[in-house]
Amino acid sequence: MISIVVCYRNREEHLKKFVPHMRQFFRDTPHEIIIVEQADNLRFRRGNLLNEGVRIAKGDVIALHDVDYLPTEGTSYWQDGTDVHRPAGRVEFILMDGSPRPEEDIPSGYRHFKDKVDDDFFGAVTVFSKEAIWKINGFNPLYDGWGLEDADLRQRIAASGLHVSSGHNLFQALPHADSFPGLSDEGFQHNQRIFSQADEFRLLGINTTFPTVMARSDKAKEWGVDQWIEATNFTAVSPELTAYMTVDNVSEMYEDTPDVHTLIWKNFKTLVNATPHLKEHRDWVVQNNWGYGNRAFHWMWNILIQQAPQNFKFLEIGVFKGQTISLISMLNGIHRKNGTVYGVTPLSKSGDKYATHPDINYEECIQHIYGQFKLDASDLNIIEGYSNDQAIIDISTQEGPYDFVYVDGCHDYDVVVSDLEKYGDMLRVGGYLVVDDSSNNLQIPDGLIRMNWRGLPDVTKAVEDVLETNSKFTHRFAVGHNRIFQRIA
Repeated sequence: MISIVVCYRNREEHLKKFVPHMRQFFRDTPHEIIIVEQADNLRFRRGNLLNEGVRIAKGDVIALHDVDYLPTEGTSYWQDGTDVHRPAGRVEFILMDGSPRPEEDIPSGYRHFKDKVDDDFFGAVTVFSKEAIWKINGFNPLYDGWGLEDADLRQRIAASGLHVSSGHNLFQALPHADSFPGLSDEGFQHNQRIFSQADEFRLLGINTTFPTVMARSDKAKEWGVDQWIEATNFTAVSPELTAYMTVDNVSEMYEDTPDVHTLIWKNFKTLVNATPHLKEHRDWVVQNNWGYGNRAFHWMWNILIQQAPQNFKFLEIGVFKGQTISLISMLNGIHRKNGTVYGVTPLSKSGDKYATHPDINYEECIQHIYGQFKLDASDLNIIEGYSNDQAIIDISTQEGPYDFVYVDGCHDYDVVVSDLEKYGDMLRVGGYLVVDDSSNNLQIPDGLIRMNWRGLPDVTKAVEDVLETNSKFTHRFAVGHNRIFQRIA
């Protein structure tokens, strides 16, 4: 059987032609079509997507396939006695109606493919025996965005001594805009640096890149393919870090022990530092003194928002300068959600018995961090006032129910109790209540968190009294002084 693994994002018109064409072409050959979709709005990770498809492919022969390339009748995808086959010998560039594409519209670097595809070209369509693709460990997972992942693949093949054969078949290429970002693009420069050190990364590949993946049987059925995988959170990490990619995985391994707290805290920080957009956001907050919290929390919010409903609602009590709400808005776009972000805040220096805040313009602070990360704030709604004022509770109730409530406002016991009770009731069943500064009673070891910060007595006592014995909530896990509860009734 041949497995056709397709990397994909936002090419619906191509897919409409590709799937029926391939079904017809392979009508007499056992085959499966696997679509691996990048389900975020970060730079396209072609090699990572194809690696994920290889992991689940069932065929003895695996065709790594771009969605815009169509074989013509008589094309041979495989040659016995080889390890790797390059079936495309020539390319005919066509429009969506099948007519010839004007030469001036074809990217200049590929125009000569109409006569002969370069002998060293390993993009578009490359076919492996299953043993061969696993032998070279697939693609180097460090390439981010356009370019050079296929050249790196060519070097892996050569270094492994695999036998490569080439066909003389004609493929048709459907039109799309030239995606080359230019030599000055930061992502392309990153890829050039990786390529210059390619030999150092031979051990990275299928076994060391672990995206969050979700099988979508509804999409597979809709498009008439055998498997449809949505993938995001591409991170080149060691295999043991796969336990920290989803809320359920973390919950399953969580215990209130020093060892487990240490694992979650340190590995969440590692994952943030390995994820550029999360690291950039947290680094900026730290360097500009734009909020409190800790680096590990960025991964906590990442996995929560990644699995959120498409039209989720998020409410933070206690916005300060906007660190958390801006992160949620960023993740809302990255994970292609249509969520709405709410923040309850007095927009003033009001504090509690533990702390006071500087007398600054907090509205401008929020605008500044949104502007810093090019967020248009169209998903943001500020509810100005105190969380325990009945008028604010009424407004928040009308805007709900919510999928996430983050309690990080006034830390006085009576106010925290009010926040947990009133806003906890606004959560949907299945939603998450995250409470900051609430882990004083957990077995977090000394030396793990800066200043050994586990939380505040009033907040911890409020959580004990309101949530720990509440049958409507279950405790999923803790990340340092943040605790995550889920509403179950």
